[in-house]
Amino acid sequence: MAEEYFNDTNAGEQILDPDSDCQLNYIIVIGDGAMTNTGVLGAGGQTAARMQRLREKGVKSLYVAYGGGITGDNLQRFHELARIGSSTLTSATAQECIDDDECERAIVALTPEDLKTALTAKIRQIIADRLAFTAPSITATIEEGGSLYQAQFSYEQFGEWQGTILRKGIDAKGEVTHLITDPGNWSAAAQIKGQSTRGSTADTRYIWSAMPGAPSRPGHGDAEKRSRLRPRWPTPSGDPADCAEPLPQDQNFRE
Repeated sequence: MAEEYFNDTNAGEQILDPDSDCQLNYIIVIGDGAMTNTGVLGAGGQTAARMQRLREKGVKSLYVAYGGGITGDNLQRFHELARIGSSTLTSATAQECIDDDECERAIVALTPEDLKTALTAKIRQIIADRLAFTAPSITATIEEGGSLYQAQFSYEQFGEWQGTILRKGIDAKGEVTHLITDPGNWSAAAQIKGQSTRGSTADTRYIWSAMPGAPSRPGHGDAEKRSRLRPRWPTPSGDPADCAEPLPQDQNFRE
């Protein structure tokens, strides 16, 4: 039914714009028992194929296992269809899906109140994914060119927010260059991730953070470690000498 709606030129297809950066299209499927004809975990049916076609059109799917008593393979079918309807992962464990930015796990709601709370939180998160940001900070003036810095983050109820700081250039016409691949543009999240050591090799970075139980001083007075505590992403001038000086010794340090 949902696929037919979004394929109908007189209905859903009229409003569907897969190229829009701000349009959100979701299908919410609520089931209170074992599903049949799912097309996953060895079952026949076309549901999985339809979920994939809808996702490729720009319509994602959320699945809710409602009412209790849905366990084992029956619950896993909810999770599998939620994955297919939300991400391009061809298979995933529960943790792999959680770690993926797009993959959705099925929502488990035992009572009407659970259902209302879970759906409200999920809808707020979906909307906030496109709207959560801070006001930009601009160096110099628009007329003079310069840089625009902005923090963007993904809202998560009762959880840690994830995000980044973006640097974008301003050209001589006063227009912002938005592509991250444009010269001089960068994402702090990508820059910091790029400093990490790949694979199983021990990471050689030093992370400065106020954390309970961490030593109160960098390396207990290790000047060499303190000297390395400088931001590594590009500075406004491009000169590493413009990086902030190492933080005071009375801050917490975690290797």
